[in-house]
Amino acid sequence: MIEMITLFFAALFCDIDVLFKMLLVFMSCGIENQYYATGGRTSEFFSFYKLPIGGIYPFFVIVMIALIRCYFKYGIVLPIKSSQNNRFFFYTLSVVMAVLAFPMTILTIFLNDNGILYLSEMWKYNARDAYQMIVIMALMVLFFHSYYNNREIVGEIKELLLMLLSCMCLAAVILILMKNYYINWGAEKVLSCPLLFFFSPGLVLFVYEKRGLYYLLAGCLSLIIQMKYTVGIAGTWWLYVIGVFVVFLKIILETKSDYRKWLLSVALLVLAMIGLWFFIGSGYITSVNGQISYKLNTIIKYATGIGSIHRSVSSTSASISARIEEIVNVFLEFAHKPYFVLMGKGYGGTVRKYWGLSNWNRSTTSTFPLVMITNRVYSAFHIAVAEVIINYGLLGLIHFAYLFILFLANVIKRNGSMWIVIGFLWYALFYSLFYSFDVGIIFICCGLVDTHKYSFRREK
Repeated sequence: MIEMITLFFAALFCDIDVLFKMLLVFMSCGIENQYYATGGRTSEFFSFYKLPIGGIYPFFVIVMIALIRCYFKYGIVLPIKSSQNNRFFFYTLSVVMAVLAFPMTILTIFLNDNGILYLSEMWKYNARDAYQMIVIMALMVLFFHSYYNNREIVGEIKELLLMLLSCMCLAAVILILMKNYYINWGAEKVLSCPLLFFFSPGLVLFVYEKRGLYYLLAGCLSLIIQMKYTVGIAGTWWLYVIGVFVVFLKIILETKSDYRKWLLSVALLVLAMIGLWFFIGSGYITSVNGQISYKLNTIIKYATGIGSIHRSVSSTSASISARIEEIVNVFLEFAHKPYFVLMGKGYGGTVRKYWGLSNWNRSTTSTFPLVMITNRVYSAFHIAVAEVIINYGLLGLIHFAYLFILFLANVIKRNGSMWIVIGFLWYALFYSLFYSFDVGIIFICCGLVDTHKYSFRREK
């Protein structure tokens, strides 16, 4: 509540860049998810994102005040590439998607798509998606308005984000010493901490930034901690870590300095040895003791073809299969209703399950909420690309593909922007899932400023 009161004051009286930095800090450091923080779903749980008075709305009001102040002070600031007189594609397309999603949501409700009018609890998923997109767009707008006013602020924001990621590692050590974790899956230790800690292994990619050695050590420490103390997002953790360390290996291979190459190689070797000790020496691959080891075990079985594929896919724990099926069923939904293809179904878009072997209707777990299970209508997907495509249609697919191409370009080229790399991994894995992860859009914005030189056009 003190943080929220401080933000209200900043939204009304402070400069936009001050408010923006405060938002990044408070959003990043909030403990958001009830289940990941406590291991339970039934207790009352309050945080920066949900106050006992007003719930999530005070934060929304602050964001709207900031946007209104931005408009009256600066008007509409449009970033334009200096080398080409084109509007900034990613920013423009994001705005178009956000705006068009509102009439598409109304159209979806008017057409009673998938019986949405008779599902009284489903409205909150429309509201959740709209709220999430407004927050993401607000952060982008605040970033570019701050950049328009002060070109040096990008460096300050980068240092702030790196500081937040590295401080999460130090905080994690203190939390472990204070036994601020709970036991799940019989043996797995889940650390009760801000979810942004999940991204801290990515610090190793910033080894050439100022204080690069510190970020390298902090990233390695984070990886070691998360091998033993998960933050509760196990399967996606493997995808993120694999992505980060493939790029880290490329950095090692491109390093010209013998000393730096030796240092980075030693760091990678130490991490590999620690990983082998955890997952082979401790029997984690053959004996499933937690979600981290379970997800690794599942990946190995898929890769090596161990066991029946049908049994693996239809298993009640086959979360990987469920996510693949979510993407497939989004496209099947559009095949049945092609009039939604171009712009999607708007906020809270739903599908029916047309194909799949995994069980989407496990009411005792977190697969889907009870209202969706009861009515066999699904939204709030577990994989970002499915959420983007169902909500925004072809525009969302272009949005995702553009960022993916930009991601590949920065991975391939020498001295590519690591902000784009981390930002795309956020977008691909966590778009619309957690409010505290929405700062990932600023990773992308920082990377875009690195990649392109922009001038601005101001309109009233």
